[in-house]
Amino acid sequence: KDIVFDILNDIGIDNIEKLYDFDKIKYKKLDNAEGYCINTFGLYKGNIVLSENIDKIVIFIKDLIHEIGHNYENIFMSNMSSIQQIERYNYCFIEVCSSFFEKIALDYLIKKNIYMDDANRELNNYYCDLYDRLMFLGNIRTNEDLENAIYDDENIYIIEKDKNDKENINTNENNNQNKQISFKKYNYDEDIKYGYGSLLGEYFFDIYKQDKKDGLKKLKNFLSNQGLL
Repeated sequence: KDIVFDILNDIGIDNIEKLYDFDKIKYKKLDNAEGYCINTFGLYKGNIVLSENIDKIVIFIKDLIHEIGHNYENIFMSNMSSIQQIERYNYCFIEVCSSFFEKIALDYLIKKNIYMDDANRELNNYYCDLYDRLMFLGNIRTNEDLENAIYDDENIYIIEKDKNDKENINTNENNNQNKQISFKKYNYDEDIKYGYGSLLGEYFFDIYKQDKKDGLKKLKNFLSNQGLL
């Protein structure tokens, strides 16, 4: 509780109590996420939910700070129209502020020598995840299998190659009768939001490291202008 408060205080956030109430954090069993933040339009606190399965303190801290970053963005979104808010959630801007906060949290733990080994490990995982997301987004554009892919709102399903054949699909129907085709699922919606969001978060973090006030000023301008730098 105190470490999270110290991180927020170190960032230089005003009115921390509006963003962070440790006693009102909710915990649920989450299968596909470590946590989420509900936009309550400032009507009530206690809008942060974390997975009840988090068992490591550094992961808890970074995930909580990440969700507080969403809560910080909610303040700026409160003056936007409903359409503008929906657009913010539908594009790659929604993970910028949260990624910025998460990166600051890990940097703070390392700098202050607090759970430093675990913090360095999580920072490495952060960059590995970012690399994987950006590599996927870069490669998917030229993937020759896209012509045989199936799409839905969030995923691409690409036919997996048979290890014994160069081609998974054969135009000869007789040869295909007993062949089971398998697909590999890619969540491109998540990769876009977290990939590009983390990149922009890195941009603001680099400025923040050199000058805290200037970094926060540029971040606030970004949040206030629906993604305009």
